[in-house]
Amino acid sequence: MLLHGATHDRDAWQQVARGLTAAGCAVLVPDLPAHGLSSGPALRSVEVLADWVPALLDVAGVREAILVGHSMGSLVTLECAARYPQRVSGLVLLGTSAPMLMLDTLIARAEANPDSAIRMMNEKPQAVVKMILKFLAVSTVSSPRRNVLDQ
Repeated sequence: MLLHGATHDRDAWQQVARGLTAAGCAVLVPDLPAHGLSSGPALRSVEVLADWVPALLDVAGVREAILVGHSMGSLVTLECAARYPQRVSGLVLLGTSAPMLMLDTLIARAEANPDSAIRMMNEKPQAVVKMILKFLAVSTVSSPRRNVLDQ
């Protein structure tokens, strides 16, 4: 199972999924709730998303899986492995950091109106990129760039 990050959808894994399928692997590549073509409300925490993973595996008829996650998806897979070790036969974590570096602007917006914050990240990724670049520019003034990127 391949899990994308917060501002992405299953298309982020398109080439990886093709390669794994060509190698004979069965691959499940969902959109996380409220991302891409997924319907329903957003799940508001890594823990709730971690509980969602085995439920999806059940629907797909999969007893255990190797979980591959990128960014927020890696935090979800890691939490899922801790909660449901019998369901996880392996982990691949890409772009993982805990705690994840978050922008105060996004946190404030998410706390005030979670659905609006999710829509903004999915529908206006350029705005999110601009905020991140601004944050990195300000952060590097007071600390070496290496430290910002290592977090």
